[in-house]
Amino acid sequence: MRTVAVMKHLRLALTILVVTGAMLVRCNLWAQEAPLPKVEPRHITIDLALSHRPESSRSWWLMYGVLTLATVADVESTFHGLDRCATCREGNPIMRPFVERGRGATYAFTFGLNALTMELARRARNRHERHWYVDPMISTGVHAGGAAWNVSGGTD
Repeated sequence: MRTVAVMKHLRLALTILVVTGAMLVRCNLWAQEAPLPKVEPRHITIDLALSHRPESSRSWWLMYGVLTLATVADVESTFHGLDRCATCREGNPIMRPFVERGRGATYAFTFGLNALTMELARRARNRHERHWYVDPMISTGVHAGGAAWNVSGGTD
């Protein structure tokens, strides 16, 4: 029985690895960029203002909002289920260490992944890629599915 559980977790980890790799390839993170011109160190300035960045669309912000709602539903339903069941534990081996550390660590990790997903989507949108919204939709679906699983009282 333990071998079946280990295989399920390995399959889940492999799936997450493949999806993450596909997202990175899709957003051309491994593409080589043109070399930057050499600049003297005294001329380097750091501008953290957001005004020069291309504007994000309403659909991008809507997508971010829906992803955030799905994430909150997933995390809160996870902790609600764990509070009600003494023998239950987080089934996702990637999330388990964060869930065991509490809500703060779980939110920090999930919102960090959400920010990365949405930044990659914003870059794809600014490059006028046609399907920039697919990755955030997949993440939203995963979180919504996790919340539905938790609410239904899913078992391992």
